[in-house]
Amino acid sequence: MAEKNVRKDAIEENFNDISAALDGEVEKVDSFTRLESTNIEDDEVTTESDATAITSSELDMWEASRAIDDASLAAQNVMKELQESELTEDTVRMYLREIGRVSLLTADDEVVLARAVELAKKLESIENHLTQDNPAEKIENIEILKCIFQEISNTYETASAICKFIGIKPPINLGMVIKDERIRNLIDNQKDEELINYLSDALGVSPDEAHLLVVNFSVITRLLSADTVEMLELNPDIKKLTNELENPEFIENLKPISSVLNAHIIRVREEGEKAREHLGEANLRLVVSVAKKHLSRGLSMLDLIQEGNIGLMRAIEKFDFRKGFKFSTYATWWIRQGITRAIADQARTIRIPVHVVETLNKIMRARRELSQQLNREPSIEELSEKVELPIDRVSEILQMSQDPVSLETPIGEDAENELGDIIQDNNAPAPADIAAQSSMRQQVDEVLGNLQDRERKVLELRFGLFDGRPRTLEEIGGELNLTRERIRQIERKALGRLRQDTNVGELRELLA
Repeated sequence: MAEKNVRKDAIEENFNDISAALDGEVEKVDSFTRLESTNIEDDEVTTESDATAITSSELDMWEASRAIDDASLAAQNVMKELQESELTEDTVRMYLREIGRVSLLTADDEVVLARAVELAKKLESIENHLTQDNPAEKIENIEILKCIFQEISNTYETASAICKFIGIKPPINLGMVIKDERIRNLIDNQKDEELINYLSDALGVSPDEAHLLVVNFSVITRLLSADTVEMLELNPDIKKLTNELENPEFIENLKPISSVLNAHIIRVREEGEKAREHLGEANLRLVVSVAKKHLSRGLSMLDLIQEGNIGLMRAIEKFDFRKGFKFSTYATWWIRQGITRAIADQARTIRIPVHVVETLNKIMRARRELSQQLNREPSIEELSEKVELPIDRVSEILQMSQDPVSLETPIGEDAENELGDIIQDNNAPAPADIAAQSSMRQQVDEVLGNLQDRERKVLELRFGLFDGRPRTLEEIGGELNLTRERIRQIERKALGRLRQDTNVGELRELLA
């Protein structure tokens, strides 16, 4: 902030100087105008000297007017730069003020919102499954209900094991799994380790798989509202739901509850969208907190916040409240991941692959650790041993990490020169070689000037005197519409004439 204030003061000081100069030029124009008016009133007949004076006055006025225009343009540029700096700062300040108005969430609030997001995601999954063959097809509510019943039937083994864990005896009907408080409290809240271990042993699956089975059973049964179940005249065993779906009478009983189901589906969608929005807005301050730690790495504050918000959206979709962690703890990793990936992809002029950036960060951490331990900069060999990478690979990655420098970078006190002006071009010929080649070319032209046009053309093509590419006899014959043998004869004759020329001088060795 101190640096920005100093820069702002410097810009304002320059602007004041320009304004003062501008006022001086305006006064000069006014004085010239008054002078011209006085001369015209006093002298009706203007002599040649007077005309010269007036012309000089007009020229001075024109130069002063041009100076005013230049000063005005400079002042506008300064003000524009100042306004852009202030606009960026004001944008960040306004954004921080807006996100500060949203209250923070409690742990219970996060659970409620996460449940709504979880339910909406499950509904979207069912709808995507039903429209995978024809995305434009309209989904009937009865089809969604059938799909829900089918998935509930598929969870029978999980439901049976859960009921056995609680002490509920079969049959396990649909109304029980929807309304029974003991079942709902066990599967809708945080993960019960005892239940997970029991299901893992009973179903022969890993604890992680058992947890996913409980989550799926909880979500799919919550997609059926209590009102929907109460309107069913039948209360079938969930084990027999698959068979009931083939019963025309059961399907007929489902049609009257279509409107109730439609209202429930709409409510699930809306609540899921609102929950995503609320969960995101309440954690925007967390994004800013993480973004501040990654400043001065090639991206502006607003860009860092934007990339962090993308990571926050990803965290909302992946969050599992049943594991007992606060959302901020989980979201911090995704936010940091989004920001660091964006820095790796966008911060450098020459992009470095993300996996190379990760390796580079590992090497830089090792360098800092070794510097603290050894009280000096570690060698390449020590870094290689620390990160367990070959020496050549460490050197290559460190070379990649160097920032490119523009050849147009100003240098010197007055910044009149550029960096490219003082860098040697190894591919460019030396001035001495250029002078020697020019002198040699001039001598060759003088010597070849004594030959006939055809002889000169043949030698130029044969030895590449024109473009540096020697041609074969066949290539020359093709260009001049002559045979290979005729070209050879012309070449031999021309070389013979050159050997007898007394003006060959230093070129005689080249023709030997």
